[in-house]
Amino acid sequence: MSKDAKEYKWGIVCRRCGCRHHRTLYTRPRAGGKIARRRICRECGHEFTTYEVLPGSVKG
Repeated sequence: MSKDAKEYKWGIVCRRCGCRHHRTLYTRPRAGGKIARRRICRECGHEFTTYEVLPGSVKG
């Protein structure tokens, strides 16, 4: 994690424990240029899904 990320508290936060340390279980492409990532918190084991939009794939 970069120095700026630590200072400004950037990143994904676990909703259960507030930890910012997680790992990706798997990544899948979705329709419309999106990516779904299934993640697990390294502290409490809570699993959650994040959705990302690739640059240039947003229309409008």
